[in-house]
This record gives sequence, C-alpha cells and structure tokens, in this order.
Amino acid sequence: MTGVVLSILVILVHLFPVIRYFLPQRNEEWLFKLTTEHMPLVKRIHYTLMRYNTYYQKLSKAGKKKFIRRMVFLMMRKVVVGYDDLKITPEMAILGLSAQVQMTYGLKKFSLPRFKKIIFYPQEFYSNYFRQDVKGLTSGLGFVTLSWKHTLEGFEDAQDNLNLALHEFAHALHIGLTKDDAKDRMLAKSYADYSWQVKSEFLQLQKEGTEYLRDYGLHNKYEFFAVCVEHFFETPASFKRELQELFDIFCKLLNQNPLNAHKDYAL
Repeated sequence: MTGVVLSILVILVHLFPVIRYFLPQRNEEWLFKLTTEHMPLVKRIHYTLMRYNTYYQKLSKAGKKKFIRRMVFLMMRKVVVGYDDLKITPEMAILGLSAQVQMTYGLKKFSLPRFKKIIFYPQEFYSNYFRQDVKGLTSGLGFVTLSWKHTLEGFEDAQDNLNLALHEFAHALHIGLTKDDAKDRMLAKSYADYSWQVKSEFLQLQKEGTEYLRDYGLHNKYEFFAVCVEHFFETPASFKRELQELFDIFCKLLNQNPLNAHKDYAL
C-alpha cells in the first residue's frame, strides 16, 4: 500500500507543472490587503494621482481601489532613491510607480520583480554607458533611472506622447518579457504573438517612415516598443486611427484598451 501511495505522489509531483499550467492564474497581489495602517499612504496616492495622472482620474471607484492597492503593494517592495543631492518625496515615488501600474493595469503579474530600485536625478544625468547626458535609463541589472524634471513634465502634459516614466518602465517590461521574468502565461503568449506580428510592421515603418510615431521609436525594436507605449496611453485615438493593427496588438499585449475608460480600460 505504501508503495502505491509513493508511486501516486511521484506521478503527481511530475504532473504538477502541467496541472498548474491549466489552473486559472491569480492576480499577483491577491493575498495583499489594505489596512488602516495604509490609509495615510492611500490618501497621499489618491491626492497625487488625481492631480497628475489622467489615466487614474478616469477610473471608477473600484478601478481606483485596484490601482491604489497595486501602488501600495509596489511601494512596499521597491527602493526609491535620489542622486545628486535630490531629496525623495512621496510624490516622486508615487508618480514614478504610477507609470508602472498604469502600463500593467490589465496584467495579473505586474510587479516587474527584476526591477527593485528606482533612481531619480534632479534633471538630465550623465550615462557612462552611452557617454552622454540622458533623461532616463533602464538596466537589466535591476534599476530604472529617471530625471525628476522630465518625469513631472511627462505627467503635466498627457497628450504630447512624451512620458519619460512610461517610456522607461516600458523598457523594464520589455526586458522582463525577453528574459521570461513575468511567469504570466497569457502575457508570455501575447508577447510571442507581438514579436511575430510586429516585426514586419516595424521594418515597414523604418523603410517608409511615419508622421505619427516620433523618429526615435524607429531606432531599434526596444525604442519602438517604449515609444509605442507612450503613444498608446497618451493619444490612443490617434494611434488607432493611424496604425490600427499595431494599436490592436498593444491592446492584446497589455490586456487593456485606453479608449475604454468608462469600463476601466477593459478589452
């Protein structure tokens, strides 16, 4: 009898990865609960985002609760530091991380676990890698670096297709996808589809040019991804009108439709 039980256990252990694949995936924060201890931070997040983040402003009450819950979840797990004598304020951390939550709002796995550190400089900073001043930088080593000046400007004008935080966190998402960090089956499948579908679109746009996407996005596939994310959220109606197939690809990849604000951006 013991031998039979042991054999069954061995079989189950080997079958577990297969069984797990077909089980429904939970949202990453499903066990995380907001408590009264979080309320001061919740209020600060809400106030800041109502002032600066138009995506958040259009969410329903339930949608805002989901957004804030994910914000608190991330703020308890990420390290935010200032360089060049920049003193970090709660608003800096909130605005920076709100770009990540916005971009991944439709995803079950949203934390980008590889990226544990966010660095703010007062303005442009010198990159040893690029050997020039830059506004933002994302490293596969696990950090996102932002100019606070340009981060704030990105949220102050929500329709100029320039949002530094969205751009850099798009790089972070892209790096995670290429290294299979997400452990999200639906996202992995969508990214495989994206990689296949967007290749010809990218090459065609490189060859013919586009008046809609800024030229920087055609530099390489990584900048293309990040620039598309900026346009996707800042001017979605124009994106759909000018490049509908590409717009639909990003809707599927990020599992949201920024034109569907009245239903919390659901597809």
